[in-house]
Amino acid sequence: MRETIHIVLASDSTFFYGLQTTLASLVFHERSHPLQIHVLDGGLQASQWRSLLALVAAINPAATVNRHVFNPSSLAGLTEIRELGHMTYARLFAASVVEADLAIYLDSDFLITRPLSGLLQHYDTDKAVSGVIDFSGHLSDDCPWGGALDLSAYTYINGGLLLLNVKRWKSDRLAEALLAFIQKESARCRYADQSAINWVLKGQIGVLPPEWNAFGNSIDAGSVEADPGQVNIHYASGLKPWKRPLPTLSHKLWWKFTRSFVPHARMPNPFINPRNLLRYARRYGRGIWSDKITRRDLGASLEKWKAFWRGYERQPAPSEALVPPS
Repeated sequence: MRETIHIVLASDSTFFYGLQTTLASLVFHERSHPLQIHVLDGGLQASQWRSLLALVAAINPAATVNRHVFNPSSLAGLTEIRELGHMTYARLFAASVVEADLAIYLDSDFLITRPLSGLLQHYDTDKAVSGVIDFSGHLSDDCPWGGALDLSAYTYINGGLLLLNVKRWKSDRLAEALLAFIQKESARCRYADQSAINWVLKGQIGVLPPEWNAFGNSIDAGSVEADPGQVNIHYASGLKPWKRPLPTLSHKLWWKFTRSFVPHARMPNPFINPRNLLRYARRYGRGIWSDKITRRDLGASLEKWKAFWRGYERQPAPSEALVPPS
């Protein structure tokens, strides 16, 4: 019997569509090991939860999904991070719901194509946590409280996918230590939860290869090859495919997979217009569109972009065995 893999995710109702695709892609691509999936539920609706259970059961009956109530209001007073609110701090409590020595924490905005069982080879009992290096690269880029300490000597990992030494997290009460630090310092860094992990656990952090957690805009820029089975795509910016879809490779892959398993999924039409595309292009478009792009340019190519997306509305129906019951 192969080792059971414990995976922890967190979501409220606003992230349901991201959670849905993350789970579907996770259980579809992981068939070699039994899965125990733990969802920290910060406010999913009953109908959403039923839909998730049906979807997972239809794709991979060997996967078990466990629901754990998470009350983000208990963290009131901590710095809220953009549209994530206090749910972003759920990752700090991932180890508490797992009865095993090892677990994987995963954000609910991934497209998994690389089976997560491959992470087992990177488990290091001497490390409290392992992750992929973030764009900022060094702890000094997001931790202003180092004083005379040379923070450039420490790496800075992204918190979207974490290989957790659960035994260490529990024995050393790391969640409590991280929360205490955040309560004191959260207003002084861009990503309070992520920066706390990097600061408090510096020297105890392992580095994973980048293909386990590749940012969507890296895929678009071609710095990581987006072949199925090679990378896990993390939609880490505010441009979530289910909220603000863009005509990019990473968004195309997300919609292609989602439409295969969730046939009723529909792209939010309000974002298919020149004004919104211009706004997001100017804010996030470096490397995707020209910096000199104008509303006229967007309007001229709008029909092409509409066709790009609406082609996914005409995808062939998936196998009945993979369609969750209504």
